Amino acid sequence: MHPSLIGALLMAAVTTAGDYAWFAFGIRHTPVAGVIHGVILLATLGAFLGVQSRKMAIGAAGGLVAGALGALSFYAMWPVIGWTAMFVSWALVWIGLAAFDGLVLRRVSDANTRTVEPRTHKPTTHWLLRGLIAAVLGAAAFYAVSGVWTAHAENPNYGWHFVAWLIAWWPGLAALTFGSQPRHR
Repeated sequence: MHPSLIGALLMAAVTTAGDYAWFAFGIRHTPVAGVIHGVILLATLGAFLGVQSRKMAIGAAGGLVAGALGALSFYAMWPVIGWTAMFVSWALVWIGLAAFDGLVLRRVSDANTRTVEPRTHKPTTHWLLRGLIAAVLGAAAFYAVSGVWTAHAENPNYGWHFVAWLIAWWPGLAALTFGSQPRHR
């Protein structure tokens, strides 16, 4: 199974669990709750990306930062552009994750020479292109299923939430992981 599908399944499960928490516990939408939600989601995604390079803790830390910055960017843009801020923030998070993946996670340390070499000798434009593709495809998919987070039903259909989040997460993950395989030693 391709890493992007594994990651999308993981993220769909975690995001659906988050939806359950919002609805079941009556969590009010506040900036603090939104930042916590973003941090949990993106730390999970960062850890997943980190596993691909055998750097799970570093990946989780990078994802945590991406989640906090993504949520804060949403709350900064919200007063000016409304719900559009959600899609812009989503796209910015994918670009940030691509940069983190390309510049931090895909670098490997050679214990014998104590040097750090890129795992793939791709230029900066490589991760930037992946980030832009992830941003565009991810934002389009996120928009396509946006009813999952804008329509707050009394009895949410968590099966649909899972499928919707799978659709929302997969394109970005596919763009970031296309052509890569988990690293093994």
